[in-house]
Amino acid sequence: MPTLDAGTEIGLGLLHSLTGCMSVSERLLLNAELMAIDEINATGGVLGRNLVPRVADGASDPKLFARGARQLISGGSCALFGCWTSASRKAVKEVVELQDHLLWYPVQYEGLEESPNIVYTGSCINQQIAPALEWLFSRRGPRIFLVGSDYVFPRTANKLIRALAGRRGQAAAISGEEYFPLDCTDFAAVIAAIKTLRPDAVINTLNGGSNLVFYQQFHDAGISSDEIPILTVSISEPEFTPLTKVASGHLACWNYFQSLNNEANRRFLARFQTRYGADCACSASAVMAYSQIYLWKEAVEAAGSVDPALVRQSLVGRSFDSPAGPLVISPNRHIALPAHIGRLKADGDFEILWSSAGAIAPLPWLGLENQDFPAVGIAREILAAYPETVDYSVRLNQEILDRRRAEDALHRLNETLEERIRERTAELVLEIEQRRRSEEALRSSEEQLRKALLMAQKLSQHMESTRENERRHIAREIHDELGQALTALKLDLFWLQEQLPPTVGEYAEKIAEMIVMVSETVSSVQRISAELRPRLLDDLGLVAAMDWLAKGFMKRTGVPCTVTLDQVGNCNGAACATALFRIFQETLTNITRHAHATRVDATLECTRGFAFLEVMDDGIGISAAQLSSDESFGLLGIRERALMCGGKAHISGLPGKGTNIRVTIPCSGKEGSCHENIAC
Repeated sequence: MPTLDAGTEIGLGLLHSLTGCMSVSERLLLNAELMAIDEINATGGVLGRNLVPRVADGASDPKLFARGARQLISGGSCALFGCWTSASRKAVKEVVELQDHLLWYPVQYEGLEESPNIVYTGSCINQQIAPALEWLFSRRGPRIFLVGSDYVFPRTANKLIRALAGRRGQAAAISGEEYFPLDCTDFAAVIAAIKTLRPDAVINTLNGGSNLVFYQQFHDAGISSDEIPILTVSISEPEFTPLTKVASGHLACWNYFQSLNNEANRRFLARFQTRYGADCACSASAVMAYSQIYLWKEAVEAAGSVDPALVRQSLVGRSFDSPAGPLVISPNRHIALPAHIGRLKADGDFEILWSSAGAIAPLPWLGLENQDFPAVGIAREILAAYPETVDYSVRLNQEILDRRRAEDALHRLNETLEERIRERTAELVLEIEQRRRSEEALRSSEEQLRKALLMAQKLSQHMESTRENERRHIAREIHDELGQALTALKLDLFWLQEQLPPTVGEYAEKIAEMIVMVSETVSSVQRISAELRPRLLDDLGLVAAMDWLAKGFMKRTGVPCTVTLDQVGNCNGAACATALFRIFQETLTNITRHAHATRVDATLECTRGFAFLEVMDDGIGISAAQLSSDESFGLLGIRERALMCGGKAHISGLPGKGTNIRVTIPCSGKEGSCHENIAC
């Protein structure tokens, strides 16, 4: 354990249920403790040091309370304040006793316990339940029905109620006794039994949020508080806030009510409601949680240290003027407390019907501590074992119930799973059959698509071949017929020019202009014929045609263009030669339009049954968007021509580093040549 007196701040562990069914009661205790800590810090702290709250959530689970206690202690908290249920207190009791620490417990409890490591500031049985029972017997009658949560305090308290009733000779006064889980939401059966048995009163030891349901269902059953009042010893003003319409007229027994008329209570409530809201109600347990921070402060200052071992030695006699009245720690580390019985009003406050003559001494052993006989120690051990046994029995029963629920849930889950497996198996069989049919339909569609693509490819090849043949025919017709006619016309014009006398100069000049126009027309005819189908390709072959394209490109653009040939052979008239020529032609056209290049290099090789064409420029480079665009018709044409010949075209580029086009087209025949009968 760290040295608790070291440092400039003092850590206090605040351990409450901030979640779960008990949070409805315990959050208020935390608020009260935080207010006390802030008030003490505002007046100089303790031993000249500020208090620092360290909060842990017990989450309405005793195991989590024990874990939270260990964490707070290991984190340097010099005292623990908290818990509500006896189950959570007993879980933390083991921790503080093992580590010789200190727990301050602010809630009423069943007694039969006394630990040197716990200060009990809530009421014992003789300070709350005993006076409440006496009042009910004298004011309402002897027949009592007991309703409680299924854990240590309600079971032990109700056992002692039976004993107290029996001591009055009224053992038969208990007309019923029922217990419920802390998170119970169905009280229909017990309310029906109460309605049938018609007891004089109900003593309620339910805890937490289940009270909200119990009072609502009790009211909905048509039982009024005048007919059968409920007296609670577990919930107070805050828990009743949402229940005033259905719980008005019912009773509670506590050592504190907000309606107490004393100066300390008025000052406390003014500060509390200023801090947390004018509508915020306070409870007896919250007042004890607030007050025990001040009692701890008194003990620390008396000990001159925050070390739990030293603080324990200075506990007895420490006092505080609390909203509930003066509090003094007794030698048994309990507090002498008054008892009040109140009736809930429609405004949420309690009308106090009865108060004890003064503070009632705490008798956690029901008076056995005042007896002096040889076996008194053994008797106390036997009594102490009872709540321990109840706690163990309740936890064991809960574990058995949880296991049964788990087994039932597992059985239902197995049945659901088996049914789901059967359903899923049938679904899978259907899905498999549907998938098989879909795959058959897909294969059939793919086969039809393949045939359609093949037909389209053949049609495209036929159309391209037809276009080339038509271009060849038109080019020859233009070149031969129109070219010859224009040449004859030009010769006739020359003859006519020679025949004219010198005196008709204006006619000679006109004939000269006509000769120039005919010459330009002949050039245009030659250019159009070459663009349609250069005769070089048919007459001199691919090499000459590519050289002609390169020279024409250089003449038009001024950009150097080199063509490197390697094992090209003779591709004259071959369909693959036509494809390569057109691809080279389209590539140079794209470079002229888009590349902004300063140099173009082309390589043509025909070897191992394939023709390879690569064209590179040093222009701006083609982008990925341009490569994938459906509107890049020049690139699409290059790829389509290569594909129609059974080849492929790869086009790539980098921004600022130019574009590269590589085309591969299969050629049949001997290595190193392409032949006329290639079918592309």
